[in-house]
Amino acid sequence: MNFIYNRLIGISFLLLFLVGCNADKKDQSTRTRKRAVNVREHIQLKTPLANKRIFTGGELQLEWGVIDTTVVDSVLLYVAGKSFGLVENGQNVTLPLYLPVGMQPLVLKSYAKGQVRNTRQTIELISGVKPVQSKAGILRKLPHDTRAYTQGLEIVDGFFYESTGQHKESTMRKVDVESGKVIQNINLQDDEFGEGMTIFGKHIYQLTWQSNVGFVYDLATFKLVREFTYPTEGWGLTHNDEYLIMSDGSHYLYFLDPDYFTEVRKIAVYDNDGPVRRLNELEFVNGKILANIYGADHIVIIDPATGIMENQVDLSNLKKAAKLPSTADVLNGLAWDANKQKLYATGKYWPVMFEIGVKGINL
Repeated sequence: MNFIYNRLIGISFLLLFLVGCNADKKDQSTRTRKRAVNVREHIQLKTPLANKRIFTGGELQLEWGVIDTTVVDSVLLYVAGKSFGLVENGQNVTLPLYLPVGMQPLVLKSYAKGQVRNTRQTIELISGVKPVQSKAGILRKLPHDTRAYTQGLEIVDGFFYESTGQHKESTMRKVDVESGKVIQNINLQDDEFGEGMTIFGKHIYQLTWQSNVGFVYDLATFKLVREFTYPTEGWGLTHNDEYLIMSDGSHYLYFLDPDYFTEVRKIAVYDNDGPVRRLNELEFVNGKILANIYGADHIVIIDPATGIMENQVDLSNLKKAAKLPSTADVLNGLAWDANKQKLYATGKYWPVMFEIGVKGINL
């Protein structure tokens, strides 16, 4: 009997404990919800409207209304993370010419009786810089393999390294500069479509188009070291001695950690008309990013700090000088020889590799 009595008492205590725990959890959940309540703003932004297009170097008109009877002591303005100091209702603020372009945050930090509130809006910053128009000159012609559907191109220590595309044709190859002869190569799987590549340290990094996977090879042996993944399509690839820089055919460029392949940041690329899309093969040259525009006969030069397209270089004369066969495809492939300060360009299935110069641009 005592045994049954003790069991009943034990069960009662257990039930009381569980009820108490649930009550504590409920109370804790209620407290959490209370803490998550949005803090009421001091002001309501009327101008600019959400997603409004504004040119860098132009004027930003500010207009807001005070909520209820709040007396606002002061308001600070931040655009794209840059502070513009104290501003007033109805004020026009002149933006710097070189601000990061794209969809950027606008924040008004208001102070009232010691309380601070943030009023946020998103605006679209368009480049206020008109790109300089240039034309490439042909300095030298070199042979190029017409079986190479060129996707990525680099030159290191006197050799071209080339990533080629198309299913069942994709390769990673090392090529003699003068003869165009393939010295070393590795074939991708038949269902993999090779894309951009870059050489970072002692490794080659190669993308694929829609497989969401990239490959890292040993530069000397071409042995596969590891694979990495990314959520977008893979188009072009370069690096700035700190991060990999990747394009995906949009107007964005992604900066990736070369060890973990995580996105560190991304920039939007704009000219004075809006987003610059179809960014493809990339090359990093003396602090600037050079990019093929897929399907176009020109390349663009981009400021990586702002995303502003500063130059457009016409390469249409290369297509004429190459005397392309009917099997040839679009211009694609840029290689910068940092040691000799030379720039090379070719195209998909082209018979010629060109050494080019750009008048008026110091690369």
